Amino acid sequence: MIKLITREECSYCDQAKTLLKQHNLEYSELQIGKDIEREMVLERYPGYKVLPIVVVDNNPIGGYNELLDYIFPPLKLENS
Repeated sequence: MIKLITREECSYCDQAKTLLKQHNLEYSELQIGKDIEREMVLERYPGYKVLPIVVVDNNPIGGYNELLDYIFPPLKLENS
């Protein structure tokens, strides 16, 4: 299950939600200040300074760029 920690007026948060919807991937959302307090986020996810925080199967993977890598894994080219 994918979980997004978001806030209002966050363009990367909106892009992440749109991307997940476009690829029919289910997710839950916790919005800071509405569903979860900022202090709780800082406690649960120390070191994360950008939003959204993307959590997959209870493991934080990063932000929007890491979500892109999760959905579209980078190609690994073999050395010739």
